[in-house]
Amino acid sequence: PFDVAGQFTLQLDLAVDFELQLESVQYRACQIQGFQTHTTLENSQQVVDICAFSNRIIDSGLLAAHFDLKQTPVFGIYTNMNDSSDFDYCIACLAKSGHTAHPEMVRHQIEDGLYAKFRLNRLDRIKEAWHYIYGRWFPAIEAFRRHGYDFETYHADHVAIYIPMTKMPRGTLNKSA
Repeated sequence: PFDVAGQFTLQLDLAVDFELQLESVQYRACQIQGFQTHTTLENSQQVVDICAFSNRIIDSGLLAAHFDLKQTPVFGIYTNMNDSSDFDYCIACLAKSGHTAHPEMVRHQIEDGLYAKFRLNRLDRIKEAWHYIYGRWFPAIEAFRRHGYDFETYHADHVAIYIPMTKMPRGTLNKSA
């Protein structure tokens, strides 16, 4: 269990210069495949590690070499959260869109189910969006996150953040966060 309040509190005086649009979606199971790194929430190290890792994987052309990027979004998936602060982050694509396998690739299954989908209009505000979701949205709702992976899908003009939910609250997020 993560210390949500301690790790994801968004400072109240911070100007929120992005939009989050929330919708409830039934996500269909899929397998993703990609490259994984280990990181920690301690001292916000995950921000440095995930950015450096993602840039290395994308800039090196590894995803383009192994996947048909026209047939799949790029996923960022948070896995192996067995500790209070350590976890793995995987940058991946739909396994079925792969051309070839790489020996360092891992696979993960995203399960069927209800997800809170947050559409973020600014790719450069992903960290702030996560802080908003876990620091403000979750403490204000009467619904629970269910077991499963949090993940993002990256698109040319937005990021979609998915969180597995037991049920969706009503009227908890304005069109503009």
